[in-house]
Amino acid sequence: MDKLEFTDKMKSGIDRIDQQHQFVVEEVNKLLSYPAGTMSEDFVRASLGKIRLILQNHFAEEEKLLKDLSISIPFVSANEHRAIITSLDNFVGKLEEDFCVSDELKLFVIGTLSAYLMLEADQIKRALKL
Repeated sequence: MDKLEFTDKMKSGIDRIDQQHQFVVEEVNKLLSYPAGTMSEDFVRASLGKIRLILQNHFAEEEKLLKDLSISIPFVSANEHRAIITSLDNFVGKLEEDFCVSDELKLFVIGTLSAYLMLEADQIKRALKL
């Protein structure tokens, strides 16, 4: 699999969060769609920076929304969100010489990020009893 799939399992039942999850998936897939060796280092760094900013904004808005709804979910927390941002930051320094997206990054965005968005949505649904 060379792209991140937006599935119903990534839907939390809160429209704004679901829209942001879908937007994260779309932005990741834009980066993953480029063939190896066709991107400049600046392009890859800018793309990862944009994905990082999207995730940062999403996490901040999500944390505020859940707080406003009086929903406390340990797994959907500032600490978990910071860990994901830090993991993404670590890839910026590990770009391959041909500036393609590494298999390690693909595994992170397709596997880890996908699993996190699904778990996050599941935890929100459970908290809302949806």
